[in-house]
This record gives sequence, structure tokens and C-alpha cells, in this order.
Amino acid sequence: MILGTMAILGPAIARWPIPFNPLGIISVQLALPLLVVFYDLWSSRRIHRSTTIAYAIIVVGLLAALPVSNLGFWQPIIAWVHKS
Repeated sequence: MILGTMAILGPAIARWPIPFNPLGIISVQLALPLLVVFYDLWSSRRIHRSTTIAYAIIVVGLLAALPVSNLGFWQPIIAWVHKS
């Protein structure tokens, strides 16, 4: 639950009064779930399997979002949404 919440924090982090570029927001989003990894290491001396899988999904999703969002396929959809 905590990792799922951390995965969708991008818009909230962008509203912080600290000027971030998109890469800075992504780096904060990748750093926050590391707190869960450190907690797993501290509490049980190993990283739980679900933490590993969730963190991998977060990393792949964040790193794939930027190149996919710049594809020309999305431009007509964005124009349609703006027009509505």
C-alpha cells in the first residue's frame, strides 16, 4: 500500500514550493520507495519479495513514461482532451 501510494506521488511532488525539473521529480519518486527497502533491511535483515517486485515496477513505469509520452501517437488525443 505504501509503495503504491509512493508510485503516484509525481503530481504532488511537482506542487512542492521547490523548483524541480521533470528529472528531479522522477529522482524523488525513485528515492522515496528506497525508504521501504531500508526499513525491510533494518527490520528483517532482508528485502521482502513484494518490495522488490513493487520497486521494480515503479522503476520501469517511471523510466518508460517519459519516452512513451513523447510519441506522436498521443498528440491527437491530447488535442482532443484540451478541446473538450
